[in-house]
Amino acid sequence: MTPTSCRISLEKTSDPNFFEKSRTWFYTNDLVVDLPTHMKAGKTFTASGYGFRIPTKFKVLFRSKWRRVYSCCYSNNETLFIGPSLEHGHIVELW
Repeated sequence: MTPTSCRISLEKTSDPNFFEKSRTWFYTNDLVVDLPTHMKAGKTFTASGYGFRIPTKFKVLFRSKWRRVYSCCYSNNETLFIGPSLEHGHIVELW
């Protein structure tokens, strides 16, 4: 099932108190599927499937710009985000 909505944290994860305080969320239905080049070729981004900035097939409209949603995936845990890195980006939740 493809998600149709998402919410994005307005606080950046680089804030030292990011995980201790409540977050302000930006809700949007502007979510599109746009396959990256490696997915169009039927390949994975990394050989193992794990990594810290793996492009997903989703883009969200955030602050008047379409931004690619990236995944940070280690072990069985995955976090979605937009921005240059998980440490300096915005957390994204899709549903």
